[in-house]
Amino acid sequence: MAAPNDNGNKRVTAVLFEWNFDSIARECTRTLGPEGYGYVQVSPPQERIQGSAWWTAYQPVSYKIQGPLGDRDSFRNMVDTCHDAGVKVVVDAVLNHMTSGSGTGTAGTQYSKYHYPGTYADADFHGCRRPIGSNYGDRYNVQECELGDIGQPSLSDLDTGKEHVRGRIAGYLDDLMSLGVDGFRMDAVKHMAAGDLTAIRSKLSRPDVHWMQEAIHGAGRRSPHGVPRHR
Repeated sequence: MAAPNDNGNKRVTAVLFEWNFDSIARECTRTLGPEGYGYVQVSPPQERIQGSAWWTAYQPVSYKIQGPLGDRDSFRNMVDTCHDAGVKVVVDAVLNHMTSGSGTGTAGTQYSKYHYPGTYADADFHGCRRPIGSNYGDRYNVQECELGDIGQPSLSDLDTGKEHVRGRIAGYLDDLMSLGVDGFRMDAVKHMAAGDLTAIRSKLSRPDVHWMQEAIHGAGRRSPHGVPRHR
């Protein structure tokens, strides 16, 4: 288990947002380890939509580890290299949603908004197929409708109350732990029911793994990776 006091007295985390895995491995060896950093947080490693914008990292297509940051082998090498340098690895995990459209993912998966072959089908998503928009005072709207603004593309919202969806998410997190990952930063938890998160965590092979959550505070605010107004 990785927790803030589980790496000796090394408690500082370096967030290397959108660094590729090979560069993170080098940084662990050259800087983070020697300088006494305890952790490195890496961007979502799973297959994503095509594009160079940072927010593409928050539109998953599948749970394959393949994208602009590197493939499964480079990810495993990064984790092993950082561990050798005394640095533990935390992964940014996107659990709430998938994409806003259709196309070909970074691992070659053909997908559409509510259909991700081998991963999810239409029935795995919430029935509210409209954007949250500005209505952040209603729990149902925030947790079961789609991240996005009225008149703009919104992100397909996973029904994390379903056992199949919970199992797929837990399987992805377990896969990352099998590669040596020490903990997770759970994205957009404001948009998921607390009971769903508890149920997903209970399915993990190590439910006590380090688990921190991102929640944007206040009404009328959405997670910053929601679909931008301009593309």
